Amino acid sequence: MSNSQHTSDKSRPADIGWKVDGHWGEWGVSVKASLHTTRDLRAALLSMAYAARFEAASKWACVLVNTKMTSRRLQVELEMFRATVAGDVAARVWLGKTQKSGKLEGADCPVPADWLDQLVQQAAARAIPLVRGASQYEVLSLLTLHWLQGVPPQSADALCQAAGVRYPTLAAVLKE
Repeated sequence: MSNSQHTSDKSRPADIGWKVDGHWGEWGVSVKASLHTTRDLRAALLSMAYAARFEAASKWACVLVNTKMTSRRLQVELEMFRATVAGDVAARVWLGKTQKSGKLEGADCPVPADWLDQLVQQAAARAIPLVRGASQYEVLSLLTLHWLQGVPPQSADALCQAAGVRYPTLAAVLKE
């Protein structure tokens, strides 16, 4: 398919597993809670790149909340991402995180900090608190709930995040 076919399709980010929590001008912003692994971070960056690729006029920002990753690690991953992905796409992706105090970290935040703070608070209020050590039963419960509610298919990353499990746990449940 050509790029022009996807330019106006606003559902495209959701189709590729990218959930947008808010828009500020040309920026689509997603708040990711409890993203702790490099693999999950790379998946988030790649999802933003897909979204930027399919919507040529768009820019994408991701704010990590309650992450255990250091600011330095995030910067290194973002630099590796930008060195790997096409320049026009890489330039339209921004990554930041909030400190425990709520202060935003990230070079040159593309959206107003007060608007972003409000978005982070709204996303945190919508988040379903998970019990630590969520298991295969948590995944089964989530899949059953989605089926009963008629929720469209979700990416593995989205399911892992919603259930509070890592990919191997999700894969084991899906394999059964």
